[in-house]
Amino acid sequence: MGLWSTNFTVGALTSGWVMALVLDLASWQWCFFTGAGVLAAIWVQFYVLQRNRPEDVGLAAIDDPVTATDESRPGSDQATAPEPAGLSRAAWTNLLLVAGFYFFAKFIRYGLWSWATYFLKNNYRLSDSRAALYSTVFDVVGILGVMATGFLSDRVFASRRSEVSLIMLLGMVAATGLLMAFGGTSVTVFVILLGAVGFTLFGPDALLTGAGAMDIGSRRLATFAAATISGFGSLGAVVQEVLISRMYNPKQDGLVPIFAMLFGSAAMAAVFCGALVWRNRRGGRGI
Repeated sequence: MGLWSTNFTVGALTSGWVMALVLDLASWQWCFFTGAGVLAAIWVQFYVLQRNRPEDVGLAAIDDPVTATDESRPGSDQATAPEPAGLSRAAWTNLLLVAGFYFFAKFIRYGLWSWATYFLKNNYRLSDSRAALYSTVFDVVGILGVMATGFLSDRVFASRRSEVSLIMLLGMVAATGLLMAFGGTSVTVFVILLGAVGFTLFGPDALLTGAGAMDIGSRRLATFAAATISGFGSLGAVVQEVLISRMYNPKQDGLVPIFAMLFGSAAMAAVFCGALVWRNRRGGRGI
């Protein structure tokens, strides 16, 4: 799941490089035509290749121990009660905690995706193409963070996803704190800390909303869990556009209020993830 979840990071990274090239060769309007062309090609690929179940490609059905009855398991003659119609109270609690985490995680992710290039151009006087190129550090280092977090979750933390995610998020709190303190001193410091935020953000982002959603919803309700988590996250993406556009004033405080919002969002994401860890330690159904 860690490797698979690099898809959105690679997409963002590639778009940054491609759009920097487009800005060098043509007007900014061509960025929209380029994006539409890529999306059309992906739509064709998805329509032709997408499958929903292992059975669609001749593989055996997944034996999910949470949702499958004993009758469906090979070699079992015992039957169990039908699976519940919805999520349990414990699962709902976990779902809302992950959703709260994702609101703040996506606030940060989309805030930097949307505004980092603009800040680099406006505050550090870089060209359009160079600002777009520098901003991709967020995604380049983020890919490494996804793979590192997934590896640690499987090999060190025995799939206790919330614990490794909390460690990464505490690192993100530190990175955004340093960004708030020193991010405005130079473009080099800004870019280095931008990469540090990406490394510590993208791992928990992918882990809790991908494999974590499957843990909460099991096979039958995994899509519902993922959709609920993503919906709360999308609210964070919307809210950051409104807040950052209203609070950014280069003639007054510059980037200080923006960095402060990123720090506060990182702290809140860590709080929600910390609640998941606390549930695990108390013996609840954690992630």
